[in-house]
Amino acid sequence: MEISQRVGGVRIVSVTIEREQDNDSNPNDYLNAWEDAERIELYNRGDWDFVGVYAKVVFEGDDGWRMEVRSHGLWGIESDSDDAYFAEVAAEEAEQLVDDLKGYRTLSPGVVAEVDAMLGAAVANL
Repeated sequence: MEISQRVGGVRIVSVTIEREQDNDSNPNDYLNAWEDAERIELYNRGDWDFVGVYAKVVFEGDDGWRMEVRSHGLWGIESDSDDAYFAEVAAEEAEQLVDDLKGYRTLSPGVVAEVDAMLGAAVANL
């Protein structure tokens, strides 16, 4: 969700839930070649792959500073997982990002509260 919102001297440029390709995960790390042969074949054909999900916010200050903050993300998610699972992960990542932002002394509680509301809307729109 791309939104621009000003709170105090900080402009919230964007608040997003991102889904990104995870090139570090491999099905052979956790699937059994004999029991999951069909699943591995589907992976090898490109029918599914691995992704990561994280929450991200971009800020700008009145004095010109710019800061991007994101949650750690959950990686190694099978791309053909159901939408409800992706929404659950997105909500957890949004919560983690808001908790992290509470520790930033450059951000007022009002900014953090606005990001929290915007992330809630982003998750609801998945």
